[in-house]
Amino acid sequence: MATELRGKYVLFDVDGTLIDAVGNQRRVWATWAERYGLDADEVYQVALHRRPVETFAQVAADRDPGECLATLHELEDEDVRPGVDAAFDGASEQLGRSSLCGLTPSER
Repeated sequence: MATELRGKYVLFDVDGTLIDAVGNQRRVWATWAERYGLDADEVYQVALHRRPVETFAQVAADRDPGECLATLHELEDEDVRPGVDAAFDGASEQLGRSSLCGLTPSER
């Protein structure tokens, strides 16, 4: 039996099912790398497969990881502030459905 929900809700898309954040990630890491005098493409290739702290240890071992993380968070905040994101095809239609449970990454 379906339950109808009324009110205001927030949907967190932490796994990239609805919003394509790859462009945002590339911009943020490129800006971060530039601030530290590093090659943006090389940093992104490392960051793509690691947590930020592990990335810092590999590409900026001589830097304070806490400072690196604070800078990264600052850049992420700046990047999303304009509120312009790229949704995957069909995401808007899915948000109009009564249930989002059927939308999985394989259906992107």
